[in-house]
Amino acid sequence: MGNRSLRIIVALCLCFTLVLPMSALGAGTKDFSDIKGHWATTYINDLASYGYINGYPDGTFKPDRTMTKAEFTTALIGCLDITPSTPTKSTFKDTSSHWANKYIEEAVARGILIPSESPQGLGPDQNILRSQAAAMIVRALNIETSGGTSKFTDSDDVERSLYRDEIKAAYDAGIISGFPDGSFAPFREMTRAQVCTVLVKMLEIKDNTKSPVQPVTGSIKDLAIGDQLFSLSTNSLIFKSGFSEVPVTSLSVSNDVLTVNARYVYALDRTTGNPDVVIGNTRYAISRMVVNGDKLVVYPVSRYIYSLQLDSYKYNADYLKLYINGKDDGFYLADMTIVDEYTVEVQGKSYDLREDKVTIEVNKDFYDILRIQLFSGQTEPRLQQTDPVIFRGLSMSDISAIYVGRDTLNLDNIDTIYFFIDGQRYRMSDVTLDASGSISAGRNTYDADEVIVSINDWNYIIDEITMFKGKFVLDLKERQLIDWVLFNDSYRDYSDVTFVRGATEYDFDDVLVVDRDLVRIGGKNYDVHTENIRCRVDNKLWDIERIEWSNTLGMVKITAKESDDAFWFGQPDDYIFYDDRGRKIYQGVDDDVTIYLNRRWVTFDDVRITSPTTLTYSGRTYDLVGLRLSIEDDYYIIDETQWSSSGTLHIYLEDY
Repeated sequence: MGNRSLRIIVALCLCFTLVLPMSALGAGTKDFSDIKGHWATTYINDLASYGYINGYPDGTFKPDRTMTKAEFTTALIGCLDITPSTPTKSTFKDTSSHWANKYIEEAVARGILIPSESPQGLGPDQNILRSQAAAMIVRALNIETSGGTSKFTDSDDVERSLYRDEIKAAYDAGIISGFPDGSFAPFREMTRAQVCTVLVKMLEIKDNTKSPVQPVTGSIKDLAIGDQLFSLSTNSLIFKSGFSEVPVTSLSVSNDVLTVNARYVYALDRTTGNPDVVIGNTRYAISRMVVNGDKLVVYPVSRYIYSLQLDSYKYNADYLKLYINGKDDGFYLADMTIVDEYTVEVQGKSYDLREDKVTIEVNKDFYDILRIQLFSGQTEPRLQQTDPVIFRGLSMSDISAIYVGRDTLNLDNIDTIYFFIDGQRYRMSDVTLDASGSISAGRNTYDADEVIVSINDWNYIIDEITMFKGKFVLDLKERQLIDWVLFNDSYRDYSDVTFVRGATEYDFDDVLVVDRDLVRIGGKNYDVHTENIRCRVDNKLWDIERIEWSNTLGMVKITAKESDDAFWFGQPDDYIFYDDRGRKIYQGVDDDVTIYLNRRWVTFDDVRITSPTTLTYSGRTYDLVGLRLSIEDDYYIIDETQWSSSGTLHIYLEDY
């Protein structure tokens, strides 16, 4: 036999040894030589004691070594107490001769592995990713996925993952957690220690049992929280900072420093930088930690729900959405401070559970919190299932009626509905409505009056959103006609955009887009680049990089970058008007200040000050001196102007 063949056989045997259930191997629990002090010691020992994983022949476990897809699949099938049958076929083109083929085929048969997700092959010897592990466990336990918005700091990566919904479900169920920086890292490879952790947590859910509490070793025997004392030999203790959680297995004290699991250190008797402390399903924010003999004494300042047990499943409060009086303000159950049996606080505002509707969402079901039962180490909300308070991915079937004034729109005749929110256009399926009438798009929530609804290209303002028999009723008002402009990927009212040629500014109405980068002004065509035609938006001057009519959108599309032309930067910060005796008679410009231009009175705030002595309006430039001005129906002529270094334009007037 050649050396190469021998190496292959040895490698295969090693794979079987590392992941096959130990009961099949006739092995018992081992004391691995390289896991003492490791953060996952408890989980590794638990999984080994159950007989679902083994170590290496040299007595090590190598907890920080990565695990392959084949190894993970084998361990997972073993944890499910399934004995795979000999397969008659191979689903994946790269697994037919693989040592783990029967475990892989068993996972396929049970819907744990989905062939369509790996059309080029499973890649059994590739390392398992965190996202893939989350998906396989969620499917193995038949946990329902509910979607929603990720709260991880790397939510963009999570949303890009094929398994984004499974990631959230696994986190909600307490199976897999994030990293200390708040990230999930869906594309990061898993270590053997991490796999042991998630599989032990999976077993707790599968069997609806908790693994026996591992007594905390070291000099600290008890935890004192307020007037409550918890023995660390019978109660699990967790230190939590943000998304990072440290299950405590050992505590020791030296030189005013608390060492946790021989790895993490916390300064004692400090008023800042303390972790939250979790006992049972209760999380305490604390102000100080001190040691008194063999007791760790913590001073709680607020109490929270850490996890929720419902229908045999445990959910992480960090990921259970919380709605106050039917409104989605981006809160989670973990944000709710428990004051007493009927009083809670969210972001400093107090709510009475007997008067306010405080609702949580669990797997697309909604529950009102009626009261909070407070026990030693347990914080149990009394729940009552209720109607949905939020609708994600709105569709016509969610709308009962649409009223415009006294008229009712025929829903059958509606072809398109768009929501224009903060410069972006959203389809119905992209927005979320809650029972308070607020609308969420992306990661932000908006009041109804901040949203424009376009129905069959007619624009409306939302007057009110109500609910009737579980569906929405929209009361709308007609809005003045809007021509939209897509400016730098933001939808704008065309009246918000003006064009500048030389020192003259033109309204959008006075400019026609003839072709790409070609506009017509005053009957003449101009190339925006050769003629240096720019636009003004949000009181800033922009150099046009591209302008064109979009047939797809049915509107003008502009791409521009901010200009460095100082001549057009800004406007006066303030305006002060003086009479002919030099006395101040008015400050600022509003609807009470108008100026007579081209045979009509226009609001002063609508003109553009191009220099201390000139202004431009509707494509024409005017000298300020000599123009007629009206302030609160009194009429004047501008006699002199000064633009001070403070940014104030001083305008001196004579009676008209």
